Amino acid sequence: MVWENESDVIAMMTKEVEQGKIKCHQYWPEPPHESIDLANFHLSDQQARNQYTFLIFLFQTEEKRSISHLQFTTWPDHGTPTLAEQLVKFICYMRKAHKTGPVVAHCSAGIGRSGVLLCVEVLLSYIEKDLCVSIKQVIVKYCNVLCTTN
Repeated sequence: MVWENESDVIAMMTKEVEQGKIKCHQYWPEPPHESIDLANFHLSDQQARNQYTFLIFLFQTEEKRSISHLQFTTWPDHGTPTLAEQLVKFICYMRKAHKTGPVVAHCSAGIGRSGVLLCVEVLLSYIEKDLCVSIKQVIVKYCNVLCTTN
């Protein structure tokens, strides 16, 4: 999916294990700087940050592509981030990394944290362009798009 849509950012909004429950299986190489070969793809590299983990996947077939994998680690399941500022900083970093294709976002269930991430990103875009913002309209518009494409 990431390859076909030419996405260059994956935003993961969960830890692999939370409250003793598996929330996401690891699909990236172990640190430091190890790699995984999957069918026709080669994945490599990893770096760490404070509130999130930053990976660069080097997908390689006939062509090479870098895909940034950003993992936000301070937003607990069934909770909220300790500081809203952390989420905004994460979004700013996500924007800097994003150059092509859609951002692929996921959490453990796919509707809570990842939905909020995308909604906040859209709302910040509206605010930056000094457009009139209705949180309800943004949610209805983008939830309908997401629900009809699934």
